[in-house]
Amino acid sequence: MIASQVRILVVDDERNIRNNLTMVLESAGYKVDASGDGEDALTKSKERHYDIALVDIQMPKMGGLELLRYLRTLRPNLAVVILTAYGTVGSAVEAMKLGAVDFLEKPFDPKVLLLLCEEIIQRQKTATKGSVDDLLHLAELARERKAYVEARSPCLSEDCNDTRGYAAGALLLARLHF
Repeated sequence: MIASQVRILVVDDERNIRNNLTMVLESAGYKVDASGDGEDALTKSKERHYDIALVDIQMPKMGGLELLRYLRTLRPNLAVVILTAYGTVGSAVEAMKLGAVDFLEKPFDPKVLLLLCEEIIQRQKTATKGSVDDLLHLAELARERKAYVEARSPCLSEDCNDTRGYAAGALLLARLHF
């Protein structure tokens, strides 16, 4: 999937952050819709398909975790990244338990954001028809943004019938640990 085909929803009650995120993502070729609160974001998500949602954790009307719960019910395959200026281990754990794919603390480097978006798109592509090269590219993206990566390939489980996929998953894990 190329950037121009990827649709991202930015949800943040701070107008400057919302505008800056939109500008950075659009300049990279993504299609971006922005929302200032959770209720508006939920309405937009019902009307349009998004590949990624960047959601601030603390907003009026509907907080980020509540929005995350609704989005995961409405669109189970939507990759939700939680954004926060008030990052705590507890809120990060709660977001991940609810299905967030990542958690970014503000302020963050725009390059890290773009790497994360590319990594998410690569994960989505790899989940459907990933090759060893795709998995290695995913590992490299994570390494570039200095992420602690958990490989979530369906072929990492013992019941995977595709030996090639299992080997690719094992290779990815081996590369990530070095």
